Amino acid sequence: MGYDQQGRLRLNHSGAFALGAATHVNLVPNEQLGIVVLTNACPIGLAEGLGLTFMDVALYGKPTQDWLAVFKKIFSRSRSDRCGYRL
Repeated sequence: MGYDQQGRLRLNHSGAFALGAATHVNLVPNEQLGIVVLTNACPIGLAEGLGLTFMDVALYGKPTQDWLAVFKKIFSRSRSDRCGYRL
């Protein structure tokens, strides 16, 4: 939970990693906007990258940064290295 630069409440959560899945929920209640990304693959940052890219395009018209690259770096340091594939 937090607020973006425009003061909008942002609610997000990622999880299900121990189950061999990756999930990401991202909501902006005041804009009546949200996305849920569900995968049945190891967590490699794809769910988070897709969710935040969608939110940027919906709110700003374009991605504010390369979210897939950001989360690739974050998840490369985690247990997801055991999945046998990379983002």
